[in-house]
Amino acid sequence: MPSIIDLSKRSRIKVSGKSATEFLQNLCTNDANGLKSGSGLRAAFLDRFGKVLAVSSIYNLGEWFLVESDLLAHTKLLKYLTEKASFANCKIEDLKAKYRMFSVVGLEGQILGIEMKENQIIKKNFNSIEILVARNCFIDRIDFFVPVENADGFEEFLFVKE
Repeated sequence: MPSIIDLSKRSRIKVSGKSATEFLQNLCTNDANGLKSGSGLRAAFLDRFGKVLAVSSIYNLGEWFLVESDLLAHTKLLKYLTEKASFANCKIEDLKAKYRMFSVVGLEGQILGIEMKENQIIKKNFNSIEILVARNCFIDRIDFFVPVENADGFEEFLFVKE
């Protein structure tokens, strides 16, 4: 039976700009250059001493990247990326106050008519509200990133039969 979990305390950071791909390629442990639009990958961010700052999912939304990590990494990762962005042609934005995050685990098949491929992210319109839907890069769950102003009642909405 599927369960929904509110993971809004987790880290959500937007990386955008002309050199965002190169910026991430230089700072994370995976191949951001090979990350196609609509796809995600697992990666770690290391400090200059090789210590792990965050283990993250990075999703390419075409015009920007979503970096999703655990709560404890948020402040350090946001500071690190912001400091490094000043040397690159990109912008860092904290999305925690803009999007809530809900995850569904225990799915068999589709939810809301969406069938997700491994490490995929899509933009989906529901009642004229654009949300982000991602198949998590680490565990078998579907993550929904919902604008804060439209998030009340979203958990119930997910399980309403059409």
